[in-house]
Amino acid sequence: MEKKDQEGSDPLKKWSSLAEQRIQEAMARGDFDNLPGKGKPLSLSWNPFADPTLEAAWKLLQNAGYSLDWIEEDKEIRAELQRAREELRRAWSLYVQWVREEPKNAKGAEISWKEAKEAFRTTVAELNKRIDVLNLKVPSVHFQRFRVRAEEEIEKVKRGGVGA
Repeated sequence: MEKKDQEGSDPLKKWSSLAEQRIQEAMARGDFDNLPGKGKPLSLSWNPFADPTLEAAWKLLQNAGYSLDWIEEDKEIRAELQRAREELRRAWSLYVQWVREEPKNAKGAEISWKEAKEAFRTTVAELNKRIDVLNLKVPSVHFQRFRVRAEEEIEKVKRGGVGA
């Protein structure tokens, strides 16, 4: 009996239950059937973190194709990481092909693969520095990026994975 009293006296639970009941009743009446924009994609252009007094300026910049600095930096980092991953995959593919088709050239293939790994590690080190700076610029931890782990990426390529 005591537990039931505790549940019945929770005002938040009562409010939530009442709100859910009212929503269900409105749906049954069809109150949500003719809302503006029904069947169209949501407009996600509004930035809830932006200063409302600067909304017109942001809209003007967005319409002109400009974006926030940290967003552009994140796009560049992602694109460069993707290019580096592709180069590493290509180098691994060539290495495997050389070793399989021309075993006598395995030493040269090994050197080429080693150079490709070093180039990838160098690129990842540079990208990680940029990621560290990016993580200081973003307005919330939700927008931060994880650092890239070169050795894990190399192992993924060797196993035939696609990388994160």
